Amino acid sequence: MKFKFRLEKASRFFDQREMAKKLELANVMAQLNRLKMELQKFENENREVFNQNSRVQTVAAPWIKVWMDRVEANLADIKRVQTEIESVLEIVEIKKMELSAISKRKKALEKVKDKRLAEFKIQKSRAEQKKLDENYQILELTKE
Repeated sequence: MKFKFRLEKASRFFDQREMAKKLELANVMAQLNRLKMELQKFENENREVFNQNSRVQTVAAPWIKVWMDRVEANLADIKRVQTEIESVLEIVEIKKMELSAISKRKKALEKVKDKRLAEFKIQKSRAEQKKLDENYQILELTKE
């Protein structure tokens, strides 16, 4: 007698969905990290421009306009990236909630499977004990 879980296909389905959601979440997190690095790059570039501007302010007056244009462009990029980060963070939250829901269903199925396996083991043990008892009774009867 072998244990067979009727909901095994459903269990495998939820395993696959959970793995897919984990991959989706990982992709979104990678996108978020890329955006954060891009934001950091723009902020660092602006800091560098301000540092250069303070060092050579009197000598490179014509360059100040070019540098300030670059700073303004970076600020626009920073706003754009921050907006993208906010939208990606919303997507991350949605993916986390989806993953959580799938994980809960998967855990519920695993609990059902564990419960049914325990019941199966008890049944199997009882059946084996019954066979042993019957064999013992047969032996006792043959001795008489």
